[in-house]
Formats: sequence, structure tokens, C-alpha cells
Amino acid sequence: MEDIGNEYFDILLQSSLFQDATMDYQGIISTCKMHDRVHDLAELVSKSESLMGDLCGIDNTLEIRHVARVSTSTLKNIPARSAGKLRSLFFVDGEVPTNILPRFKVLRVLNLSNANIEGFPISVGRLKHLRYLDISETRFKALPKSIGKLYNLQTLRAVNCALEEFPKELLNLINLRHIYFEDIKFPKGIGRLTCLRTLPYFSVGNEIGHRIEELASLKQLKGELIVCNLEHIKNGEEAKKAKLEDKTKVHHLSFNWTEDRSTTDNNMEEDVLEGLRPHLELESLSIENFMGDKFPTWMMSGSLMPNQLKKIELLGCEKCEGVPPLGHLPNLTELKISKMANLKCIWGCPKLSWFGVKSRRVEEEEKECVSLGQLWIWSCPKLASFCAQSSRIDEEECISVQSTSDLRTMTSLRDLRIRNCERLESWVSSLQFPLSLEYLEIRDIPNLEILPSLDSLNSLRDLTIGGFWEELDSFPDFEVGSLMHLTSLKLKGWPKLKSLPQQIQHLTSLTSLDINSFEGVETLPEWLGSLASLTELTIWYFKNLMNLPSVQAMQRLTKLQTLNIYGCHPLLEERCRRDSGTDWPKISHIPEIHSNLGLLRQHLD
Repeated sequence: MEDIGNEYFDILLQSSLFQDATMDYQGIISTCKMHDRVHDLAELVSKSESLMGDLCGIDNTLEIRHVARVSTSTLKNIPARSAGKLRSLFFVDGEVPTNILPRFKVLRVLNLSNANIEGFPISVGRLKHLRYLDISETRFKALPKSIGKLYNLQTLRAVNCALEEFPKELLNLINLRHIYFEDIKFPKGIGRLTCLRTLPYFSVGNEIGHRIEELASLKQLKGELIVCNLEHIKNGEEAKKAKLEDKTKVHHLSFNWTEDRSTTDNNMEEDVLEGLRPHLELESLSIENFMGDKFPTWMMSGSLMPNQLKKIELLGCEKCEGVPPLGHLPNLTELKISKMANLKCIWGCPKLSWFGVKSRRVEEEEKECVSLGQLWIWSCPKLASFCAQSSRIDEEECISVQSTSDLRTMTSLRDLRIRNCERLESWVSSLQFPLSLEYLEIRDIPNLEILPSLDSLNSLRDLTIGGFWEELDSFPDFEVGSLMHLTSLKLKGWPKLKSLPQQIQHLTSLTSLDINSFEGVETLPEWLGSLASLTELTIWYFKNLMNLPSVQAMQRLTKLQTLNIYGCHPLLEERCRRDSGTDWPKISHIPEIHSNLGLLRQHLD
């Protein structure tokens, strides 16, 4: 039935009757818009069956099947015979008259999300036909045992709620297909729910009923699965009992060890990861806080590695010296590497379109990828250059491989972020960017003295720069001639700077300006008023700043909606005090103002 529903949805989408579909990070459509005519048709067809409002104008309440957004009094006024025919009931941000729920004897869908109730209604357990129950965004901390009587329930949503633990009676819901929850303790024996298709995560424990083998009987799982607390698995043989190789519909798989665990056994963790081998059609793989010295053979061998992988995340694998060979993965578009202190080499990936490195020691990266869409290099103090030759770089070859700072051949690169990389100053200063760049960040490179050319970056919309060599008494020059379409600028200074870069005044298309850590600046320049398109201005950590521009300059910022002032000289904040401050006339026209004094204004009076 679900597959048929998905087929119908795809047909409507392909026919443009559903439009503007957006996808989540798994590539699954999460939202879409309905064409006006489809909406009108749906309303017309369902008019007699739906109630959204009061009962006025309803000739025959016996035809009502779906109720949403109605008052408590309206619910109570629905005749008993009509209430007994309702199929779906949606409460939205309101009181729930729990004593009347048993009247809706054949209810299939009950949405209590955001409902204003302290405790879960015990009477819900009498709704034997219920298929869908949503208790997201609610305040109650426990479910009654009667939840276990909902034998036909197929979907349970408990996202962002106060629930701490599911009752053991939940395991009676043998028809449950989809369950959505966050950080809620699950009872022992989840393996009994053999119809499960959606399980957000599984927390491995030492006790029977919480061990990894519980996953073996969940043969219909699909989508994403996060397996955490893997330190509780004793060896590879125990890991194999999960039978992950058989779960061919699980396309996104995450293996997580606890970060701050007291002890680690390198060999055991290697053995465990070896036993967690997934099927060959996997699309996304994440490994976090693995403390083995090397990755398993199924990752290191081209014939065993899932060749459909589009995304790989290796996070906190601090003892590994290398990453798996990636050149044979034709569909790989995302690679994220974080906190791998011993990593020395990264090998090729021909279709890479997202790349992140956040590590302590990375010596070389080998070749540019023309499909690269996002390149992030964060917190790599040992990283000195990137290499643009050979399909694989052995450790001995890294020294002789020619480095490149010419990124112009990366014609798909839209997002480049370089942050906290002490040894990259010479590489960064000589960078040549592709014209496709839309977002650029060069920040916190303490020895950088010269910025690379920003000329011809006509597509750039968002720029973040600053945090360079603190001995400089002026901000490095950067061209703005090609940045006429720039809408967001973030600048980070340092103590010796006594003024802002003059070039900023020419960026008249800016809608957001964020400037911080210009500790030597005492007065903001008059030309700030020329940035007439600004809607948001943030000024923080200007510890000597005492003066805003003149009233005339500030009043020219007619589109400014939000002003944030934090960590500046106490005198300035006193001057900006609402109504009584001497600088209040300069900013009184701004609808929303935030400072260390609190929210000075939230809307115009």
C-alpha cells in the first residue's frame, strides 16, 4: 500500500500537480506545494467529509470523516452517530477534551502534536482502529500501559516531546511500521516489532534485549539507521548478528561509539567494525569516534566497498592514519573528515561535490575534482598544501607531488570555506578561484598577510574573511569591483586595527553586515549610511567602540530591521539605552534592537 501511494505521489509530482518539492539530506522529498487547481478540486471532493471550523452550514454531519482545527465546543456538539464515523482528528495548539475521545470509535488518525495536555489520555487505548498517532511537541513524560492495546497502529511520532521512556507494552504493537523519536529509552526486545520499516536509531546495550542481535529480525528496515554505543559489542562475531548485509533497503547507515568512553580497545573496535559490514547498495556511511588503527577490509577493498556510496563521513577516528581508497566510488559526492589527528593522505574521488576536512593533522590532499561543489577545510594546523596529481598518493610521494592553488578548473565549486589552518597562509594567499563561487570563507589563518584576488567573482553572494596576522595595522586589501551582488559580509578583525576596510562602503547591495573583533575602532564611519540595502547589522566585540555614525547617516538606513550590539564599550550601550540614551534618536527607527542591555525594541511603537 505504501509503495502504491508513493507511485501516485510521483505521478502527481511529474505532472506538476504537486510542485516545488524539497528534499532532505537523504534525498527524500519532505515538502511540496499543491497546484491551486488541485487544491480547489481536493476541497470540492472532500467538502462534505471535512470539518474545519464550526458546524454552521453543515447539513448532514453523518458524512463528516475528517476534523481539524475545531474548538472544544464544536467537538462536543458533534452528534454521537457522526462522531462514531470519524476517521481523522487533528488538534492544533489547543485544549484536548480527552473525555470525549472514546466517542470516536473508528478513528484511524489522531494528531495530538502541540496539544495542551499534561498527561496522555488513557482513553486512547480504546481506539482499536487507530493507524497513526502523533504526540510530538507535547509535555507529558510517560505513556500509559493502554498504548499497548493499539494493535493496528502503524505509525507513531514522538518527536521533540518530553517523553523519557516508552512502556514495555509498546512491544505489543506488532503492526508498527514507522516510529519517530529522539532520545527516548526503548524497552528490551525491539526485535519483536518485525514489521518496522523506520527506526531512527538503535542504542546498543549489554543486557539481553538491548544487544546488537535485536536488529537481526528487523528485516524490513529502510531509509536511515543510526547504531550508537557500539562499545558494548564484544567482538566481530557478535556484530555480525545484526545481519546488516541483509538490510538492502537501509541506504543511510551511521556507526557511533561514545566519544568520552573511559577505555578503548583498538583491536576489538576494528573487529567490531569488520563485523558490521553493510550491503553493497548503501548510499551513505558515517563512522564516528572509532578508535581502531585501521578501517575494516570491506572499506579498504574496492570489491567489498559499497560502490553506490554518495556520502562518507569519518568523524573523530583519531587513530587512523589513512582513509579508505575512494577513487573507485563513481557516485561519491560528499566526503566529510573531522578530528582525524593521524590522517596523512586522502585519495581520489572523481565525482566529489562536497568535501569537508576538520582535523588536527592532514599532510596532503591529492587532486582537484571538477564536480566539487563545496570544499570545507577546518581546523587543520598541519595542512600545508593540496596536491593536484596522481590517482593515489603514497606517504613517500607526498613530499614531491606538485601543489596547486589554481581552483579555476573546479567549475562546479560554489562553497569554499577555509578556517583555522595555521600552515595554509601561502596557499591561501595565492588561490585562484573559479567563477562559480557563491560562498567564500577565509578566516582565522593567523599568519596570513595577503588576501587572494577576488576579481571576477560575479556570482559571490556571501563572504566571510578576517582573523589574520595580528601584527597588521590595516586590513589586507581586497577588490570589491566584482562583488556588486554580494548580499552578506562577515568581517573579523584583531586588536591593532583602528578602522574598518574602506572598500565596504561600495558594497551597496549588502543586506547583512556582521563585523566583530575590531578592538581598536572607537567610532564607526559615516559611510556606513551609504549601505542603504542593509536589513541586518551586527556589531560585536568592539571593546573600545563609543560612537555610532551621526543621526543623518543612521537615518539613511531605512531598510534596517535588526541591529545587534554586543561586547562593546559600556558607554556606547548606555548611549543606546531606549528613550533615555543620547544615541537613541540614531537608532529609534529600527524595529528590532538587541544589546547586552537586553531587547531594547522588538517592534515599532
